[in-house]
Amino acid sequence: LDAKCKEGSPKVASQAASAIFNLAQAFRDQNEAETNPLSPYMKVLLTTLLQSAERPDGDEANLRVACMEAISELISVAARDQRDMLGQSLPEFINRFSQTFSMSGLNEEDKNRRDQIQGLLCAVIQSLYRQVDKPILLPMTDNVMQLLLQVLSNKNSNSHEECFSAISAISDALDADFLKYMDAVTPFLVAGLRNSEAYQVCIVAVGTVGDISRNIEGK
Repeated sequence: LDAKCKEGSPKVASQAASAIFNLAQAFRDQNEAETNPLSPYMKVLLTTLLQSAERPDGDEANLRVACMEAISELISVAARDQRDMLGQSLPEFINRFSQTFSMSGLNEEDKNRRDQIQGLLCAVIQSLYRQVDKPILLPMTDNVMQLLLQVLSNKNSNSHEECFSAISAISDALDADFLKYMDAVTPFLVAGLRNSEAYQVCIVAVGTVGDISRNIEGK
């Protein structure tokens, strides 16, 4: 599967990424175990999938989406012995997220591709914040929140739903320490709650408000 992701045609590589996704799902009940059968392969699979997601032909055969979804699923089922490695990978995803904002002179197709990439990275960040220990996450969370707020600042972005889901995961990971971001986040939450035309965004925003309220309750 690793080799097919690297060297196969877009269709074959996409199928390989989907196979990795399905394989990971088989270990969903083992992410709290000290280790699981995926642990020896976790780092190399994540590296290969990330490289494959950036192939020049990534738009073909749903390759980019398949790779990024497989990354998120692998992270979500990683056992405890992979938590430090996952924490070490977060700066790489932050860097790639940041790079999406430096894209200029975009036509409509380019904007849609950028929004897609940002949404997929939001999902990866969500998975990481549900797995990595809080002391590792805290020093990087200012940068992550800045990027997420940039996405929400773009009213035309198609990634608000994924962005709110990532913010929910961050609030769960940080508990009361999320309070420092409330002044910056609140206007976007209010806008999301009022966005009745995009009902899925509104629904996710409601869930995000509930998660944050529970995590900072009494603070």
